[in-house]
Amino acid sequence: MALAEFNNLYNIRYGTSPPTLKYVPLFNYVNYNYTSGTTVASTVIWNIPEDGLLIDIPGNYIFGRCLKSETDNPAITITASNVILDMRSRTLHPKSIGINIKNAVNVTIKNGTIKNAQLHAILIEDSIDIHLSSIKVCGLINCDSSLTPAGIMTKSSADVILHKITVCNLKTKGSSLFGVLFTTTVGSEVNCSTFNCLHNCDGVTAAIGHILSDDIEITCVTISNLSSGFTQNIHAEGHTCIGIIPVFSANIAVSNCNISDIQGSCDDAHGISLFLCIDCTVTNCNVCDVSTGKIGSTSAKTTGVEVYADNVVVHKCTAERITAVNPGDRQCTGFSTALSNNVIFSQCSVDSVTVFNNKGETSKKCAGIGLGYGYAPDPRPAFTGAANNILYVNCTAKSCQIGFDTWFHTNSEWRNIKVSHNCKDVLNVNNSKRTYTCNRCSECPGGLSTTLTNVAIDNTVQQPKTIRCECYKG
Repeated sequence: MALAEFNNLYNIRYGTSPPTLKYVPLFNYVNYNYTSGTTVASTVIWNIPEDGLLIDIPGNYIFGRCLKSETDNPAITITASNVILDMRSRTLHPKSIGINIKNAVNVTIKNGTIKNAQLHAILIEDSIDIHLSSIKVCGLINCDSSLTPAGIMTKSSADVILHKITVCNLKTKGSSLFGVLFTTTVGSEVNCSTFNCLHNCDGVTAAIGHILSDDIEITCVTISNLSSGFTQNIHAEGHTCIGIIPVFSANIAVSNCNISDIQGSCDDAHGISLFLCIDCTVTNCNVCDVSTGKIGSTSAKTTGVEVYADNVVVHKCTAERITAVNPGDRQCTGFSTALSNNVIFSQCSVDSVTVFNNKGETSKKCAGIGLGYGYAPDPRPAFTGAANNILYVNCTAKSCQIGFDTWFHTNSEWRNIKVSHNCKDVLNVNNSKRTYTCNRCSECPGGLSTTLTNVAIDNTVQQPKTIRCECYKG
């Protein structure tokens, strides 16, 4: 709106001229609140300069209209501390990066949409006390296989809170795609947020990721419609599809999350994967419809919740309709563990876990077994350690090919377990061997086959009552 038009509208509404406005080509400084009559200090952003907009002065900033940037630089860079940027329900259309917060403290961005960024809608670097609220990120498209696009990316920062974030319709053909990715971040929170329709044509797809991070909280998050593909990028970090994936991280709390429709291609697919982490809790989370592979080809493993971590409690969680076609890892699992110590699965339930062969069949000769609870390793030797000191207590397995599998567990206990309509309720086979394989799609460019001999020892299994059906016999 031009300044003259604003003055005219104000005069019509209030019968007097507005307070004096200082006008510059980029900003209008409005120092008056027309409702309360109090003085405020908000800077109105009307446009983005050719090289991007720099906010290097503390204060309140608001969008005057929807904004578009054509620069390869971030559309807006914030280096000042104590900044509030209110997008006022407007949309920012950047070319590469939408907003870059850099070396700043106490910055809030709220109430807006960032659309069609090629790399990051928001990039947070070396900053502390950052709050994003009611932000929608959508339409990220990138075809550079060397890049790692993420809707929101945080690097080397602390105390970052994401509240009521929506990330949707992201598509790339890169090494990996994340809705939100935190790296080397201490203190992060994602709450009351939604992730929907993320697809990587030739690499990893994940909604929420943490790498080398500490003090992580994820609560009341909904994740759905994630998919990954494989065409020719054997140099990608993998082709997995995962809802929530912390790696080399600690002090993690995930609660009250719903994850569904996770579709892998020929690599792993997981609702939640705690990979090489320590001190984690997963509570009241529901995972359903996770699958990988297609008829006529191979895949890797599928799980509802995968634990590759120490000191973990998974409590009151569910996994339903977990499937895999011809998995090289031999199985899909509702709740899995490997290379782990001190893990408790408490009051969890699994319903319907099935492995199909490459013809879409299930039988004792099929390519693997669908486990309610069990050991599910990565075939690479560094990741084939045993599951040690694992407690399954008050857990239920229903309509699985195998309800509970004790294979490769040590010093573990199955207490008060419940079963219903499984092909086999408990598989407890000593001194047996299993062979696991992976290929160029599943992070093994040269292919790999690993044969393990069961090391299960010092386990206590409380046998449940069983209701058998004619199916896999072990």
